[in-house]
Amino acid sequence: MTVIVDASFMKEGNRTLFHKLAQSRSVPFAIAVIAADMDSMKQRLLERKERDDDASDADVDVLMKLQEEWEPLTEAEKPFAVEFVNEGNTGFDITSSAWHALYDKLRIQTE
Repeated sequence: MTVIVDASFMKEGNRTLFHKLAQSRSVPFAIAVIAADMDSMKQRLLERKERDDDASDADVDVLMKLQEEWEPLTEAEKPFAVEFVNEGNTGFDITSSAWHALYDKLRIQTE
């Protein structure tokens, strides 16, 4: 069964625990990195706050704290990573080659 763990996984140690769990179960492992520039993220948070339609309490202060705490991927983690760039308000491109790379790492058949 494929499992997606949705979390920020800012600390290398936490990411390593899940990688080891996947290895112990002989299942594929991948890290989906969602990237956007800081200005885009700040703008989204401000717009969301103005709309007042989201349950999240994250704001620009939380974003800045998370940025300070983020531990970049290690060289050992990079082969498992697939980066999705999500700039502006366009959403994700489901035809992006990043999706195919992620499916390949997870050994998911798409056809």
